[in-house]
Amino acid sequence: MLINEIKNTPELHNINDDVLVSIDAEWESHEDQSETSGEDVRSFTDVISLQVAIAKRGCPVREYVLYRDKQDRPFRFIDLHKLVKDFYKENGIEPRKVDNSHHNRFKSKNSKVYAYDYTIIGFWLGVDISIFEDWKTVLDTPTDNLINLKQQALATKSPLSASIKTNSHRKGYAYDYAVLNIRDMMLLSAAKVNLDAIGKMLHYPKLDTEEWDKEDGKPVGFYKTHMRTLLKNRPKDYEKYALTDSEICLVYADEWLGFLKTLPLSAKDKENLPFACGSLGAKVAKINGETGSFTLAAMLSKMMQEDPLFVSELQFFVKKEQHDGKSVPMCNLAEVEPDPLNLIKILDWNMLRNGYYQAKDICDDPKHRNGVLDNTSKKLFMESQQGFETANQAFFGGHNVSYTHGKISNRKVIDIDAKSAYNVGGHLIPDFITSVGWQRFSTPIDFSSLINGSNVLVNGPFTLGYLEADVDYPDDAWLTLTPYRTKIGDTPVYVKHMKRAMLTLTDAVTACELGARVIVYGMCIPMQDKLVAGNGYMNRVCPTGKAQELFAKERAKYPKDNPKNALNKMLGNSVYGKTGQGLHQKIKRAYDDYKMYYLPFSSVTNPFIASQYTAITRYILMRLIGAAMRIEPSLKLESITTDGFLTTVDPSVNTEEFSKKLTRYLETVGNESPLWVYVARNFFNGVFFEIKADTLADLYNIRTRFQITKDGNVHALAGLKDVSVDNVFDDLEHSKVSVQTRQKRFTSLTDEKHLRTLKGLLKVDDLFVTQKYNYDFTRKLIKFIPGNDGHGYFETAPFEDINEYHKYRKYALVLAKNWCITDNSTGNLFLRCMQDLLSGKKDVSYRSKDKTLLSQQDEYKYRHFLRYIVAYHDGEMSRKELYDKYFSKVYDSYGSFARAYQRSKKKLSENFINHLAITELLYKEG
Repeated sequence: MLINEIKNTPELHNINDDVLVSIDAEWESHEDQSETSGEDVRSFTDVISLQVAIAKRGCPVREYVLYRDKQDRPFRFIDLHKLVKDFYKENGIEPRKVDNSHHNRFKSKNSKVYAYDYTIIGFWLGVDISIFEDWKTVLDTPTDNLINLKQQALATKSPLSASIKTNSHRKGYAYDYAVLNIRDMMLLSAAKVNLDAIGKMLHYPKLDTEEWDKEDGKPVGFYKTHMRTLLKNRPKDYEKYALTDSEICLVYADEWLGFLKTLPLSAKDKENLPFACGSLGAKVAKINGETGSFTLAAMLSKMMQEDPLFVSELQFFVKKEQHDGKSVPMCNLAEVEPDPLNLIKILDWNMLRNGYYQAKDICDDPKHRNGVLDNTSKKLFMESQQGFETANQAFFGGHNVSYTHGKISNRKVIDIDAKSAYNVGGHLIPDFITSVGWQRFSTPIDFSSLINGSNVLVNGPFTLGYLEADVDYPDDAWLTLTPYRTKIGDTPVYVKHMKRAMLTLTDAVTACELGARVIVYGMCIPMQDKLVAGNGYMNRVCPTGKAQELFAKERAKYPKDNPKNALNKMLGNSVYGKTGQGLHQKIKRAYDDYKMYYLPFSSVTNPFIASQYTAITRYILMRLIGAAMRIEPSLKLESITTDGFLTTVDPSVNTEEFSKKLTRYLETVGNESPLWVYVARNFFNGVFFEIKADTLADLYNIRTRFQITKDGNVHALAGLKDVSVDNVFDDLEHSKVSVQTRQKRFTSLTDEKHLRTLKGLLKVDDLFVTQKYNYDFTRKLIKFIPGNDGHGYFETAPFEDINEYHKYRKYALVLAKNWCITDNSTGNLFLRCMQDLLSGKKDVSYRSKDKTLLSQQDEYKYRHFLRYIVAYHDGEMSRKELYDKYFSKVYDSYGSFARAYQRSKKKLSENFINHLAITELLYKEG
């Protein structure tokens, strides 16, 4: 093993007194050596080098490259730990003397050992940490202190005590004691951002190996997949390239530590890298929620004066203080003047908003982890109980629906996003408290009566509240934005008629605006501030909205190419997600004991806020789409994806003029939604939307989040991996229904720790994966429009109700996954097939006694071919001729064929004929 110490190191400005150790590994790629799927293509002998960069305030940065040959032993943690010890010694840093009498490995006469404290950082750390042969032992923890997210992203919630085995000596093995913090910089990055993008953001780009490919006459990408060859041919270039990743992580950590100083955090939090981006955003939001609005405090003050019993109920929400090791209320409310200013100071406003606290562990659900606050261990205050559960049921994700399916040609494609949708949403959620009861109506009422001439909706369409209602859209309704599901956790559907739907008041307003009738059975409206345009507006907004405004103001101080601009944007965008964490009881496997547990609540989990974010976004989309359609008659809606929508217009439409007209329209009709217009003007520079794409290229609109244009201006591939836009476009042009790709996927570090079949080093599963190109049938296809080049598209309509949704998809998904339905020759055949299936006609069944030489799919086609002949060509050939010419491979004898023919004839009116399945046979068999 060879260690090279590097002197050319990155410049850092914000590193603190912690010892930061950035690591990265390089290994050989086997993708050029294997043609079989499922092979383990990575082993300890493949690891070429470990790159390490160590930094601390006031100390020179030290960088190392540790090389190993194939015959060398695998890396161990001690190889890294020795470098840290050398760094300590070189810079005169004394390790901490700690009491470790409880740890057998470190027992001595005085029960004292020396602890080396350091923070390990990297990007997708699980991959790099797994190169250490003893990582399972070193990172063995009996608690949930070490978290593994997204398969290989590691982070510790608190310092981890680790015993690191040194080389053997005359008495056996010795151990060093380390106290490790682990921070994966991937968790401090925006979604789908890689280290290359971070390097560019930091103006510290990765080196491009393709230049060396050209210089050495190698194929493009050769050195990227042949790292040992790069090391052999260009050792100095290899060293520079290999070190770049650890350097970028170190520079990124330095940037974060400088950024933390700009935030309203405690001194300790400003000095330590956060666990993850979202957790930091939540922490800032919680800090903003420590005080309530004056209006709410005044409401509570009035209630205290009118009802002495309410004072005792409110006592539970008094802030706690520590006295003699015990947590006690800071005062007795009955002895305090009920002045609003006093209440702002002494009440726990975060608890008042949440409406819950952590109960003692009495939960016997095996997916609940003891000591963790999740949806099973929360304890609701009686006044909040119905409101909390209703808000949770009304919490839906974004509206993701494709409104056409197929190829759209000879149209201009314009992709429009609502400007900073979730940030705008945060600015439109009022501050509130959850102590409120459920109002049940003896006679259901029409929601429109509450909208018109009523004081119930104190904040208009943005009033925080929930209701149980029937929703009925008109028969000719085309756009339905009201989410509906039968139980929590199910994917929301968008149908015209809903029974007993749980909705936010905002969603109910949106439904009414789109022509629906909403009949309300019960309603819950929390006590909330009134949003009033003008000075002091943000004082009335909920804490997450305040946090988002703080990040937005900080972001505005820096140009776009400044990293702090990106970090503030990232934090602002992360806040919404934390408000919904844990509400729908998603589960995750734990690193320490390999059990499945519910996702815990975050510090700002709140269904009232989470549900309102997405409801406001749907409302804004309704406004934007309606305005766009009014100003441009040729506009057609193709797809909606959470906070944006894809449209096509006549090719003659000038996009810049369209954008100006749409902005003017939204500004001049501000009376339709004055608060939204006010927020856009005063907090988002008067921008309501952004044009994300503008092209005249042909569009394939396949399904939700799957739209591409030939020129790549629109390129959403709905999770398709390892396949290019050009290849997908070509597949669709050739009517393919799927693509088979070869994917390399790292196993999870958690699996590697616990499964005996795995060896410790993260292996790569080399898989062949079939990925489909079919529509997802979030709406029903009603009309096929043929195209000029052999491919057309379907227009769609919403389902009538949940029953039609399930019945339709039962048949449609099978057809679309097996046959291309957007060819001019098949579009109307699909509609015909669906009409027959929905009318109750029966598909074919397989008979085990029939011995076929064909695949099941081909057998299926021939069985339908028989039905087709019986229905349309009966008697044109003798049955014996038909058997000999077409069906001898399908039926094991003429007798079985004759009986099948007779059955088909007898049940002709009941039989379904799959015209899609027999299309190719009609061409093949003439």
